[in-house]
Amino acid sequence: MSARLVKKVLALSKDRHHKPVVIGMRSGRTYVGELVSADIGNGIVEIQVKDSVSNKSWTALLDIDLIEAVEPRWDIAA
Repeated sequence: MSARLVKKVLALSKDRHHKPVVIGMRSGRTYVGELVSADIGNGIVEIQVKDSVSNKSWTALLDIDLIEAVEPRWDIAA
C-alpha cells in the first residue's frame, strides 16, 4: 500500500520543481520536507528535511514498508 502511495505522489510531482510532502510513518513519526527521490524497487524514499531549531537541512532515507501515508503539500511550496 505505501509503495502505491509513493508512486502516486511521484506521478503527481513529475513536472514540479518543489515537491513538499508530509510522510507519516507507522511508528507515529511524521516527516515534513522536500521529496528528493524514491527507489520503489529497493523500497527507499529520500526526503530532505529542514530542522526548525538549527535551520539546517538533512536527508532522511525512509523504508517504504514503514510509511503509512504520503501527502503532497503543493500549497506550501514557495
